[in-house]
Amino acid sequence: MVVEVVQEWREELSAFYMSGNGGNKVVAILELDLAIVITSTNYNTRGMHEQTDKILTDYVLAAVEK
Repeated sequence: MVVEVVQEWREELSAFYMSGNGGNKVVAILELDLAIVITSTNYNTRGMHEQTDKILTDYVLAAVEK
């Protein structure tokens, strides 16, 4: 999901990500020298990955100048 979003946002960016229980997420975008860490404590809760994906795309990546 994250790699697809980054590709839509800007062409040809290399990104790596990890995601964990509760919606925790770590994203690295190499060309931007950018590391993003989103932590959450909503373990074993449905919809938490969708919530942190929305935070990532609507707020964090939207704040990065294209």
